[in-house]
Parts: sequence; structure tokens; C-alpha cells
Amino acid sequence: MLNLMCLAYRDYGAQDLAGPETAHDRSEHLFETYIDLMFGKRGLTERRYPREHTLVWLSRVAAGLLRHDQTMFLIEDLQPSWLSGRSQRWAYVCGVSVVGGLLLGLVNTIYWTPLGEPESNPVVWCTVIPLWLLMLGCVDSLGFGPGSAAVDHLQPGFRRAVAKMLASAACWLFLVAMFWPFVDQVLRVHLLWAGLVMVIWVGAKGANRSMYYCIEPVESLEWSLTGARQGMVQGLLSGLAVGGVVFLLPRDLRTQIQQEWIIFLGWAAMGLGVGGLLGGLRTCTFKGKTFPNQGIRLSLKTAVFVGLNAVWLVTIAMALGFAGRFDNPFKYFFGLLAVFFAILFFWFGGSEVLKHYVLRTVLGASGQLPFNLPRLLNYARDLNIMQRVGSAYIFVHRRLLEHMAASGAL
Repeated sequence: MLNLMCLAYRDYGAQDLAGPETAHDRSEHLFETYIDLMFGKRGLTERRYPREHTLVWLSRVAAGLLRHDQTMFLIEDLQPSWLSGRSQRWAYVCGVSVVGGLLLGLVNTIYWTPLGEPESNPVVWCTVIPLWLLMLGCVDSLGFGPGSAAVDHLQPGFRRAVAKMLASAACWLFLVAMFWPFVDQVLRVHLLWAGLVMVIWVGAKGANRSMYYCIEPVESLEWSLTGARQGMVQGLLSGLAVGGVVFLLPRDLRTQIQQEWIIFLGWAAMGLGVGGLLGGLRTCTFKGKTFPNQGIRLSLKTAVFVGLNAVWLVTIAMALGFAGRFDNPFKYFFGLLAVFFAILFFWFGGSEVLKHYVLRTVLGASGQLPFNLPRLLNYARDLNIMQRVGSAYIFVHRRLLEHMAASGAL
């Protein structure tokens, strides 16, 4: 505080400081004078943002830090709770649902296209899945505020997973019923099968946290043998369940299967591999971050790296296909590769990257924060209003943080 006073009042005399009488007035005068000095020491050509915009954005950063009881601002720690107002929250939910739904719709299209069936067109998949995710977003928003979904009031773990599976299954069946009269039998089966896989994924992913209102970057990974064993058991049971559903399909839909035992063995093997991988890898925080938003970039790298494990999973599937005497199993290669890559990619950080950038887009489009947050924060550092500590930013004084937050609330 003495350093701030020396900087702000170095050209002031005693008579210049005789005005403010209360401690609050003197504090306000000090910080306003300091901010004026920091903006005045640079020429107009060096300013990256207008002063009024910079102060408004920094005041919102300060208010958000106070609201979340934080002092250090990390871009990767931005949460949907930073959104102000119902319209922003709906824009965020719609953005995540549309982008994620289109990507998953593309994955389903790639998977079913090798079957050579005209019903596997992208229009149905890229309509049903975004609508389904939007309905899940509505379920996730049921509560008394952002991040307080009714289903998330349940005890984390099995109960919450079952509740989310039931909610997602109800939403999916509702949409399938709407499209039921307009599609043939083959596509109906495809929709039900894909829905089963995605419902299981939603239950497992949302067992311990909100699907929409929680962003946890996967910055690094560690291996857990205990978790791998548990995941293998769960994956085995899930694989057998999916294999049972496929086995019960009408025979004309699985005429290419010469050895029916391979249905259970194949899905059991896939469930065993995916379950062991998902259960064994544990996310952790990377301690050596040195530049802004490094956590999200690390999350994207982790998602791609783990997603590439789909190659050996698909290799196992191809081997089982030959063992089961499938008709040219290689034509399923790219479809299975797309499915396994999507599962692993979105599980290990891909969904967090998607939610982060949709959140940043909504905040930027609404004017609450600029699109280029690192540029604003680096500008605040150059102005000596904030300081950078590793990949985080902190106001030069706690009381300056409170002053900026209070000025934004006025």
C-alpha cells in the first residue's frame, strides 16, 4: 500500500491531499489517482483497448473473483457461474448442445455409413442428438440457480449416475418417438442402439458432477490400478448388456454375423478395454503452468493423446470380426475408430475444451469480457494494475481488487 501511495502521490503536495476526510474517501481517491497515473503514463498509440472498456472488463473480473472467493484469476478456471443472467446461461447451454450434438451426429453418421444404408443420413443424427443434448441441458439447469441442478443434489456416485441415465434415456426415447413415424425399421434400431451407448456414457460421466455447469480441465493424467480393475468390471458388464441388445435384434439385421457367440465376446472385450482405460486413468492438475490458458491447451492435448488409443481398440475389434467371420470387417474400421476416438476424446478433456470455448464465446458476445482474454490481462499487467504469477493474474493489491469490483457494481 505504501508503494501504491508513493507512485500515486509522488507529485502531490500536502494541500492537494486535504480534501478527502473519511478513510473510505481517502482510499477511493488513492486508487482513482493510481489508475489515472497508470493510464496516463502511456501514449494513445500503445493502448490496446479504450480506457473505459478496460476498466469495465477489469471490474467484472474483480467482481467475479470476489464472488467466487478467489484472488488469482486463471483463464482455464472460468466456470459457467461467471455468466450473468438467464439469457447468457441459455445461450451457453444451446451452444454446447449444438456444437457437441453436431460432432456426435457426425460420428454416428461415419459409423453407420459403411453399412451402405440410405437411412444413415446425417440429417437425422445431426437433428436428434443436438435436441437430446439441449433437453439434457434443461434437466441440468433445473434448480435454484446456475450449477444447482436438481439431479446434482443427489449423493454423488451410483445414485446420481442412475438418475442421469434415467433422465437422459427418457429424453432420448421421447425424441425417438417423435421421429418414429418418419424413419424405417433399420434406422429405428440404429437410434435405439446409439441411445443406449450414449445414455451409459452420460450416467458414467455425470456421476460426480454437473454435465454442463462444471468445467474441469484434464491437464495431466496418472494411472490407478485399483480404478482400472473397477473400470474393467463395469466395462465388462456394460459390454455384455450392449451385446445382449444386439443379439436380440431381428435376424435380418445381423445376417452378416456367422458366429453368434462373437457378439458377446466382442462387446465384452470392447467394454473390458474401454472400461479399464477410462477407470485406470485419473486426472490431475499440472503444477508447472507458465502461460495463460495453458490448462485448456493441455486438456486438448490430453484428449487427443488418449483418443488415439482407439487405434488398438479397433484393432482388437477387427481381429474379433475375422474370428466371427464377418463379411469384410474392414469396412467398419473408420466407423469404429470414430466412435472410440469420440468416447475417449470427450471423456478425457475434449468436453471441457468445448464447454470452455463456448463459455468464452458467450461472455465475449455479451460484452461481459473480451474475446481475447490474455490480451486484456497482459494489458492490465503492463499498466501495473495486475501482476502475472505463472499462468495466473492477480491485482497488485487486495484493496485495489475490492475497489475495482465496487466500481463495476455502481
